[in-house]
Amino acid sequence: MLAFFNRIRPSALLVALGVLFAAFGVSYFFGSRAWLPLDAAVLPIGGRYLSAIPWDVGFPLSVLLLLLGSALARLLILRYISGLTRSYLPVFLIPLLLGGLGLGGHNLLPPLVAIFLLELAFALVLQTALSPKLYSGVFRVSVLVGIASLFYLPALFFVYTPLLLLLNRSALRLRGIVVMLSGTALVPLLTFFISWLVNEPLDNLYPISLLLSLQPGDMWTWTSLNPLRPIYIFTLFLLWLLSLLWVNYPHKVHRATYFLVRNILFLSFVISCVVLFLVRDPFYMLPFLVAFLAMMLSYILAYSSGRKPTFLFVVVLLLALGMYWV
Repeated sequence: MLAFFNRIRPSALLVALGVLFAAFGVSYFFGSRAWLPLDAAVLPIGGRYLSAIPWDVGFPLSVLLLLLGSALARLLILRYISGLTRSYLPVFLIPLLLGGLGLGGHNLLPPLVAIFLLELAFALVLQTALSPKLYSGVFRVSVLVGIASLFYLPALFFVYTPLLLLLNRSALRLRGIVVMLSGTALVPLLTFFISWLVNEPLDNLYPISLLLSLQPGDMWTWTSLNPLRPIYIFTLFLLWLLSLLWVNYPHKVHRATYFLVRNILFLSFVISCVVLFLVRDPFYMLPFLVAFLAMMLSYILAYSSGRKPTFLFVVVLLLALGMYWV
């Protein structure tokens, strides 16, 4: 089955889309049909506008963003790590795993927009990795992270992304750090200026002061009320660890870029795990956590073959599909 989805034949893509839309149909027809609201107090102005979109419009928009984001992830594999795989697996696995958070009952639009912008930032990181215009690339990546935070504040925790670019080019100097911080701060500073100009409290537009306010016991309370999601994420992570045993690494010509992408995804996942214990509502970080975990899994499985990786893929598939029914 894994070999089938790793093919470049249109039949693999058609079957993948068929399974996806069947899963999304379950969410559409059997979901609660009412957004479980994100905490409006910690949503920036862009996120509040997105969360106000009604369910009938927001659901297809969420599906569209999932498909566009997964197509972008596949494009990154093809463009920057050429020569080994043209797998359709990212287009299939990323939206399937992320939709398992509860697409039919949760308002995922703000985090999905932020995740898509972060993907564009990662694409710029890879594009600039071999470009002579290093600092302009660092600035553009930083600005994208700042724009993503305008829709979903936890995007700010990925401010380190340009830092990976500087480290990869052995250019970690004061100039690069200043450019990185300037680009990231541009959007928050502009928002602060607008709030001052219109005499609106900053927390109504960009409530960064309310983001880190998790109370002792909140994590345990949330986990006890939502036990399936922590188990779902932990199981996926264990399956990813197992998948590392059977990956077919690319030729040494492409290996440096391959490990750069894998390290970016893994570090982003670790950051998401740590922040999960810091933010006001643990669910606030789950879309990021699952998105990066889904990218890690699809990235490894796209470079895998054989019975054991196929068995892991089937387990991941059944686990993800099961989340659409609970």
